[in-house]
Amino acid sequence: MSSSLQLSGLASGFDWKTFTDSIISAERYPAQRYQAEQAKNDNRKSQLSSLGSMLTTLQTAASGLSSTSLASGRKVVNESSSATISATVSSSTPVGSYEVQVSHLATASRLTGSVFSPPTVVAGDTLTLLGTAGGTATDITITAGMTVSDIVSAINASGAGITAMANKAGTQLVLTNRVTGSGYDIQVNGTLVTALGLDTHPSSGTDTNFTINGVSFTSADTTLDFTDHGIAGLSLKAGAEMLEAETLMVSADVSGMRGKITAFVSAYNSVADFIDSATAYTTKAGKTTAGPLADNREIQSWLRELRYTAFHAPASGDIGNLSALGLDFSSKDSRLTITDSAQLDTALTDNPTDVASFFNNTTTGLASAFVTKLTAYIGADGTTGQLSTKLEAYTKANESLDAQIVALDAYLAQRRSQLEAGFMAMESAQSKIKQMQTQLTNSFSPKTTSQ
Repeated sequence: MSSSLQLSGLASGFDWKTFTDSIISAERYPAQRYQAEQAKNDNRKSQLSSLGSMLTTLQTAASGLSSTSLASGRKVVNESSSATISATVSSSTPVGSYEVQVSHLATASRLTGSVFSPPTVVAGDTLTLLGTAGGTATDITITAGMTVSDIVSAINASGAGITAMANKAGTQLVLTNRVTGSGYDIQVNGTLVTALGLDTHPSSGTDTNFTINGVSFTSADTTLDFTDHGIAGLSLKAGAEMLEAETLMVSADVSGMRGKITAFVSAYNSVADFIDSATAYTTKAGKTTAGPLADNREIQSWLRELRYTAFHAPASGDIGNLSALGLDFSSKDSRLTITDSAQLDTALTDNPTDVASFFNNTTTGLASAFVTKLTAYIGADGTTGQLSTKLEAYTKANESLDAQIVALDAYLAQRRSQLEAGFMAMESAQSKIKQMQTQLTNSFSPKTTSQ
């Protein structure tokens, strides 16, 4: 077939290529609908992914409130106006009042040596000290010609556990044990003991004497912990001897619990706001627009289920419901709000155990129930559950639409080929007819003669 016949309308005068393009474009219209639906599905997937992140945050917040250690936090306050005792507590410290008085602070063993003049150190002189080295005597490295200052440096650099110092003249040497408490008296031996004036008796170390709620205890140092008094998690640091007792109040650390409640409310409201917005129908200038998830009734049901779970959480002791905590749902939207901050603080201070049980009871607690539902929605790690199934469904729907678009394009390619072949056949026929007409015209035209 002549290539010239592929020029649209060359023989027929009919622009069949433009006509073919119009036909193919019209028949490809379903693909545009498929692509528009794919765009909607992609938007839905993006919305669901954002919702998944918010649900994961809510799941984390709910897990914090469902923890069995929710009410275990402790704080300690010294009620004295001029405190000399500092204290730390742990979750195991019993709540209550502790009256602490320190009558004597632990001291370290000390040995002072005095001589008329600095000794002369010769080869073979020795000095052995026993202080804090686990009951093992330590040999101090002594060399001929050492001064008292050199000996002090050698003692301090050794592992004897003794601190040494001397006067400027080198006639007085003081050894102090680095640990306090009775039973740790300094012991010295060696040829230099007399030369350094250390052949006297050291002062004995003493223990800290203290009472808690009238019960007497002792400690080898000034840090008074469980090994000294037997109170779990309570550690005291004595700063000075006391003329009167100081009162330490150990109570539940409600600030940690309050922070977890606030985080839970915030996370819930983020989910509620998002679902309300994504599933809403809005009307503007007479035109109603559906949110990207407006047709997803299951997502809407999740919010209703979570609200119902929170609203109908069973009572725990003095905490009958959310209102007892100063919490309530807004009448305008789906948000959960702290309506009475002071009431929440009072409930946490007066009934921390009941508040904790209201949230973390393993069978009926509000937060525990939330964790169960959220696990169904997004799985234990936020990547499975019902939300994942929905995302997969939209992915498969788009894959199906891709296949339909490919099939339609393949059909239209064949359809174009058929149309073009038909029109080129028409052009060929038209061209042949014109050639025949020309021949006939030439054959029957009258001949002219010259005059």
